[in-house]
Amino acid sequence: MDYWPVLPPEMPLTGLQVFFLHDEHRPHAEDMPTLSSALLDRTFNCVYGSEENNDLLEFIGDRVLNFYTAELVDTVKITRAHAATVAKVVSNNDTLGRIAYSLRLHRNGYTNLNAEDEHSIFRWDPMHGTRPPKVLADLFEAFVGTVYVKYGFPELKPWLDRVFKPIIKVATGDYLATCHPVSIFGEPHEYPLDLLNVSMQERLLSRIKLDLKEIRNKCPRGIDCLPSKTRLGFIAHGKLQGEDAENIDLAGSLIDLWICNISLELWPHYHHARTKAAHLFSHITKFVSSTRILALVAYTYSLYDLYEEPTDPHSAQSRVQVNSDPFGWSSDELAYMFKYTAGWMFNKNPEEAHKWGRIVLRHIIKRTHDTLIENPSYMPSFHSHMSYRPRIYI
Repeated sequence: MDYWPVLPPEMPLTGLQVFFLHDEHRPHAEDMPTLSSALLDRTFNCVYGSEENNDLLEFIGDRVLNFYTAELVDTVKITRAHAATVAKVVSNNDTLGRIAYSLRLHRNGYTNLNAEDEHSIFRWDPMHGTRPPKVLADLFEAFVGTVYVKYGFPELKPWLDRVFKPIIKVATGDYLATCHPVSIFGEPHEYPLDLLNVSMQERLLSRIKLDLKEIRNKCPRGIDCLPSKTRLGFIAHGKLQGEDAENIDLAGSLIDLWICNISLELWPHYHHARTKAAHLFSHITKFVSSTRILALVAYTYSLYDLYEEPTDPHSAQSRVQVNSDPFGWSSDELAYMFKYTAGWMFNKNPEEAHKWGRIVLRHIIKRTHDTLIENPSYMPSFHSHMSYRPRIYI
């Protein structure tokens, strides 16, 4: 007796998913940036643990796409909620997987998949609303990561614009058609940071505090680049209010990209790691971009001078209740001050902002890396014929 496979329940298609069904809309392979055969072999090698696989390239592509989509959506932002929601939709695994499927990245002559991934792609039906296999999104992220490493962001961006600008319009239509009015004009949902090992974080903070004078002397204060009358107003729970809040929406993705770039500069040999390179870079990002670290950096560079006392007594009282910092500012407020400074500098002069971020974060990233790899579970592994040990800066 023949048995039919059990298929997932059919889901309705969104406007964006329907968009990819039309050949005149979806991206095409002939428009893709060109890469050498050797780079393509690595880019599309999805077999984890194999030699020259794409695990780290996928991580790099994810950082680049998060920053790119946040910047692109910011140019057409209706509200903060709209920008945050649409940026997540156009960079999620469903959208990236459908882009990869349109580009036929799973059948380009270079792709190396394990049997399970091949079967999952074979069984997936783009005519349904079920999410594509994750490996398709991984392929697209890896390709973006390779082009970024090879050519840089200025060469990558025009192609991304051709791919994503039409997608942004359709995703906005989906957002306006399906959202409750409260969510259309409300604030984006903020996800709490998944804190790592507490003792490791405390050890890292202690080491960074010892270097505060050295870090400060190597870099100009970001506050000196802002207009002299710039002040930031806060409401309850350390949140920015008004237009100030909108100015930091891009900063989170920008800081993550800075961390990725600096890590690649410091440890280029991780490109050849068999496993755990992306895992290590991901945890470096979580540490360095955490509220406590950014607050520490903000305090080091006297960004608390941006603080404006609330005129509303209720806001002032709420702020006092959540503020446990002996210096007079909560960690949330200080971290927002750093993000605001980074975002403002980038909007005015991206090149100078990148230079500033590189100087500010480079030493902290070194410390974070060296602290993490004290635990062998974070150490990337290489093939036996490669005798490489990462440079330790402590």
